[in-house]
Amino acid sequence: MDYIINQILTYIQFAILLLSFILAIVQLRKKGVVPYMRTFVWYPFIGAVLVIHVILATFLFPATMPIAVSLNNIAVIFHFSFLSVFIIRRIRSPKNLVPLWSGFAFFNLLIIYLLANHGIQAQTQAHQAFAIASAGLSFFCISYFYHLFHQEPFINLKREPAFYIISGVFVAMSLNIPLCAAVGYFQTAGIVGYKLLYNLMAFTYPTMHLFFIKAYLCSVQRERT
Repeated sequence: MDYIINQILTYIQFAILLLSFILAIVQLRKKGVVPYMRTFVWYPFIGAVLVIHVILATFLFPATMPIAVSLNNIAVIFHFSFLSVFIIRRIRSPKNLVPLWSGFAFFNLLIIYLLANHGIQAQTQAHQAFAIASAGLSFFCISYFYHLFHQEPFINLKREPAFYIISGVFVAMSLNIPLCAAVGYFQTAGIVGYKLLYNLMAFTYPTMHLFFIKAYLCSVQRERT
């Protein structure tokens, strides 16, 4: 049963990632699109590549699964760094940038340490590193929301792609923190049922990309107005 659920969630994740990437590519063909959306295309692209590799390793080339797991472990650095830089650059407050960039460096070093301690080539995912990355991203999201609602001049959030992107990151990463911690503990302790939590954790990323899709559609609306 767990295997079937994992298959279904993997295909759902791939479908949503693919749709997100296609919409991102469409934006590159438009004029007047918000500039930061053009560079954001790299995030769904890397995500789609990783998911394709996992699907191939799961169903066609099982011998390459250790490589897929290692790539996923390394990708947490890209995941955290890319989204963190994106969020920090959306905060237009010079006095807040120093502590934010300091926090970025701290979380990155901690993630790298946990990955090295876990072993990048280990046969299991580095759940501690994923949990710290999720906590760091949640912190940056909260900083963005605080600045947005307390210091930012009036912005029509319905037409602001960054708001949807950061909202999606916050929802997914907030859910990821307890799930990563629980999966890591249950897996280490050999407690039955951790695979169900792992499947729930995997579903947070498609949820995040649904927000990204809304952001791309919002970019199209901004172009037309």
